[in-house]
Amino acid sequence: MDFFFVLSGFIITYIHLPDLKSGKNILAFLKKRLLRIFPIYWVAASAVLVYIIFIRHGAPLSDGPKITMSFNSLAYVAKSYLLIPQKVSFFLGVAWTLGYEILFYLIFALCIKLKFKVSLVVYFSWIILIVAKFLYFKSVTNIYLNYALNPIVLEFSGLFGSLPIHSKNKLFKFNIIYKLSPSYSYRMLYSFKTFKLSFKQRIY
Repeated sequence: MDFFFVLSGFIITYIHLPDLKSGKNILAFLKKRLLRIFPIYWVAASAVLVYIIFIRHGAPLSDGPKITMSFNSLAYVAKSYLLIPQKVSFFLGVAWTLGYEILFYLIFALCIKLKFKVSLVVYFSWIILIVAKFLYFKSVTNIYLNYALNPIVLEFSGLFGSLPIHSKNKLFKFNIIYKLSPSYSYRMLYSFKTFKLSFKQRIY
């Protein structure tokens, strides 16, 4: 899954870099991206929900609550369908990956609105906040803040890999070819896994 996030950041930026530069096509970008995720996800989630309700009598497959007809339970199901962050897992547990993919799409859409130069400031600021929270603000309990500043978001920094491909600077291109090589990618992912392990150890 780590490689999927890195690759996603790279491909999305490579394809939509003209949109970042022009500041246009935000709605087209969101429509295209969301249609790639939600319809298939809703079909899979509905199948799992039917299984949970009729076969398991509401008992969850993950650490989520038992599904009943109560308001809180229905709200939990609705948020799971919309991939909105919660204190517990979605009733389709593996959907957590899609939740972060949606987060990346929304941030990318904001970057399109702000255009290329400002979007770089936004993205680097996002990275700084992630590191700052890890180092100094571990006690933050806000669900959405913790979600947006989860270290796993750093894996989407693969988006920077596509920027030099559009550059005419040969040295810049050579540098990115090296950074996209399997050996470099492995070292980056290994370093990030070490960072995540350290993160978990500091929590527990």
